[in-house]
This record gives sequence, C-alpha cells and structure tokens, in this order.
Amino acid sequence: MITQTPADTEAFLQFLTEQVANGEVEKTPEELPRIWRNDRAEAIGDIRQSIQNMEAGLGRPLREVDGKIRAKHNFPRDT
Repeated sequence: MITQTPADTEAFLQFLTEQVANGEVEKTPEELPRIWRNDRAEAIGDIRQSIQNMEAGLGRPLREVDGKIRAKHNFPRDT
C-alpha cells in the first residue's frame, strides 16, 4: 500500500505546475491525479525491483556506473 506524506503533496503540486507549464491543460482534473499516481507507482515498483536485483547480486557496481556517467557528461571525478 502506498501512503501519502506532506512531501507527496509538494511533489504533486510540482507535477501539476509542470503539466500546466508544458501545455498539458487539455487534461481533465480527474486525469492528472491518475497519471501522477500511475507514474509514482511505476517509479516505486522500479526502485523495488532495483533493490531486489542488487540483493541478488545483479547489476553493476556504483563506481563503474558513476565513472561512465561522469565521463559521458564531463563531470569531475569524485574524490
């Protein structure tokens, strides 16, 4: 079960603001909360799956991924 916190309310307000700024005003007031909830549930599911993968020893080490991202975007190496 997904519970709601004050931070969720702030995140939803930000989502609504972005939708209006991006011209998504043709969506109904009923659609926007449904879209936000679906996106949030999907993100939470992705995070849970990533944790399960990590616990199962799947994936790549953070140092490897971090190094590739920093090289790709010319970010300085973390010291």
